[in-house]
Amino acid sequence: NDAWAKEVEPDVECYSHVIRACREAKDQSTKLLQELRNWGPAPTAKRFHTTPMLKWTREMKQYGCGVRNEIDWQGDGAIPHCSVAGSWLLPSQ
Repeated sequence: NDAWAKEVEPDVECYSHVIRACREAKDQSTKLLQELRNWGPAPTAKRFHTTPMLKWTREMKQYGCGVRNEIDWQGDGAIPHCSVAGSWLLPSQ
């Protein structure tokens, strides 16, 4: 809309780029919406923690059961406490 207000005439290539960007944005928004739905009815719940920390939190949320991967424990020393009382610690390696 601003393009016409400034007396600039967009060409076919300009429209093509905008249309492509809008389509890609819609595709991405659809994927992100599905990812959010996969988090389940309580997306902030932290019921399970896996160790060691492998930066899996985004993937783990897809399970929709409150699993997180935030504790960097390698099995040495005392067993760490989870940040939420009642959470389960699940060693994964």
